[in-house]
Amino acid sequence: MVREFIVGNNWDFVPEYQMPNGKRIDYLVAAEDGSIQFGIECKRRMSEAYDGGMKATVLADHFEQAAAYAKELDVPVFLGPIMHYGRKSDLYHGGIKLSSLAALNIFGGRMNVGTLTSLYSYGDSRWVMILRGAAFWEYDWLTKSYAFNEDRLSVARTNGSKLERVPLASVLEEAAEQENDLAQNTWWRENMDG
Repeated sequence: MVREFIVGNNWDFVPEYQMPNGKRIDYLVAAEDGSIQFGIECKRRMSEAYDGGMKATVLADHFEQAAAYAKELDVPVFLGPIMHYGRKSDLYHGGIKLSSLAALNIFGGRMNVGTLTSLYSYGDSRWVMILRGAAFWEYDWLTKSYAFNEDRLSVARTNGSKLERVPLASVLEEAAEQENDLAQNTWWRENMDG
């Protein structure tokens, strides 16, 4: 589901990207010709965090892992996928009573951790990425297409940033070269060694 989401947006990505610390994030993604980078960490039953069906300690563990990844990569990391039947504002609306996901989206954003949500509302579904209490990427009703929220991009842009980020273009090129080498070695074994 998440892979189809990434591919459907024509974003470049590295699945199971191994970070310098040896840990792996499910997807390291580059959008807009690589100038916007972020990670996605997939977790089971994230939807249960909205209605209280997920223990707070489990959600805290997910957050802690994503925050460590965000710090290591110096890009935002989104936890998901979340299936939510309701309004987008349910996922980050503050107030006296705060859902676990709203708290994660509001407070977790300070550590560059957000959520990837498939939002089902008014008979249709659409994806939204929430970071720091607002949409990071969502459907723009004015342009009738999906777009990044300029107000949230400073934490994910590679151009003009003083931050040192993962050189994703070189990572993608290296992955393609390894895949090509594997294909050539397989062909050689099948056709020349026999």
